Amino acid sequence: MFHETNVNYEHRNLLRFLWWEKGDIERSLVEYRMTVHLFGAVSSPGCANFAPKTTADDFEEECGNDAPDFVRHDFYVDDGLKSVTSVGQAIDLIGNTKTLCKKGGFNLHKFISNQREVIEAIPVEQRVKEIKELGMTKDLLPIERALGV
Repeated sequence: MFHETNVNYEHRNLLRFLWWEKGDIERSLVEYRMTVHLFGAVSSPGCANFAPKTTADDFEEECGNDAPDFVRHDFYVDDGLKSVTSVGQAIDLIGNTKTLCKKGGFNLHKFISNQREVIEAIPVEQRVKEIKELGMTKDLLPIERALGV
């Protein structure tokens, strides 16, 4: 998630680092600046939480209320967890949320559901790894944990 969250141009000097090409300390140091947030920076989790919520605010008028509300209230960094009352509502929410997030530069993937019809509506490459090879007519759906729950 951090690598999907861009650093504003004017802040890239704050994430500057030095590098020896090919690890050779006899060579001259090269200076680089991160263009995305990095794992381990104290600021990265906050930025990674802020960016999708800002996307929800920025594109709410275009995408309606459900997808932005889902992103704002039911996401923790890059995991979303939501229960809805119907298969159709779940499929619509997934599609609308993918559209919303794409507008902000995010690609949602690794979807799972406890309903086969919802899973079948999701392209295979966007499903969670454990159900990509699943025989949808005969295999039992796996139990998946979300956010440690």
